[in-house]
Amino acid sequence: MRRAEKGEMTIKEICEKFQIEGDYAACSQINNGIINRSYMVTYRCKGAERKYMVQCVNKTVFKRPDKIMQNIVGVTEFIRAKIVAKGLDPERRVLHYAETADKKNFVCDEDGDYWRLYDFIDDSVVYNEATDAEIIEQVGKAFGDFQNDLNDYDAASLYVSIPNFHNTRRRYDLFYEAVMVDAEDRVNKVKREIDACREHETLAVKLSLMAQNNEIPLHVTHNDTKSNNVIFDNSEKKAIAVIDLDTVMPGLIAYDFGDAARFICSDAAEDELDLSKVSFNLDKFRALTKGFVGALKDRLTPVETDTLALGVYSMTVELAVRFLTDYLNGDVYFSTNYPGHNLDRAKCQLALAESIYGKLDKMQEIIREYAY
Repeated sequence: MRRAEKGEMTIKEICEKFQIEGDYAACSQINNGIINRSYMVTYRCKGAERKYMVQCVNKTVFKRPDKIMQNIVGVTEFIRAKIVAKGLDPERRVLHYAETADKKNFVCDEDGDYWRLYDFIDDSVVYNEATDAEIIEQVGKAFGDFQNDLNDYDAASLYVSIPNFHNTRRRYDLFYEAVMVDAEDRVNKVKREIDACREHETLAVKLSLMAQNNEIPLHVTHNDTKSNNVIFDNSEKKAIAVIDLDTVMPGLIAYDFGDAARFICSDAAEDELDLSKVSFNLDKFRALTKGFVGALKDRLTPVETDTLALGVYSMTVELAVRFLTDYLNGDVYFSTNYPGHNLDRAKCQLALAESIYGKLDKMQEIIREYAY
């Protein structure tokens, strides 16, 4: 019997705490996540198989899993009502989280770990890398539609799962603290990268300062807009649902758009060693913009439209600063595969930021083409 890596409850025992029909049949661990532990569970009911995803929420990253689930259930049920009103199938277009007998959407085991269970959407696929223009456009549209569906949701009611998550000004403050402390005696090895981060600072923190000064509106944002957080119908290759909602909280539309573009539109991996290969791809950017901005053009304010390209640049610089900060602190936050991995990641993101900076005007032209 497969057991959770921590604690004595088996996955079967955890599943039995939820109100689901049928008999437990099989379980396999899903290894593509880097934050939460995930398992695919199969149940048999009335001669048919039913699949579920079971996850153990990472308490190190998310201090209040109960509040995270409150966010997720509130948002998914709100979207579900919108989908039903449109006459679409909610079972394929939004995640459904099972309840326990006492109407909770999580189980807390004897070690204090929090578990959740949701329906697996059959005949679906996710893309860890999106290179096809139609797929990229669909990813953009999915995140744009996510924004539209939550346009009238009260962002202030959401628990802030990770404070200052996309506060670039705060990320720089932590970076300078790491430089000053120099806990691992690494500062002298990375003076060039430190100087590069300093050069990017003034423009990179502009969005954060605008948000602090209430110059740009806050919305319900996803905050992890990678292509593999969109589920596609496996037959039609159309986006059907946005997943991985742990970081749903108030934020800027430019952050969601920017992080999606940073992830999808780079021609190199996030830790590419050959920096000559690192470039921002405007063809991919056009496809993403067509989907995302096209879905939102009727509600983007002028200031939001004018800062979307800046969002791409800011998110890229911010991640470079975070990688370099973690390297200086001794690689304590991001998982690494080898010594110096975080430094290589920082170098790669700095190179990408340079590429983006040189294309900001063209990026803004593309955005305006689909916004008006």
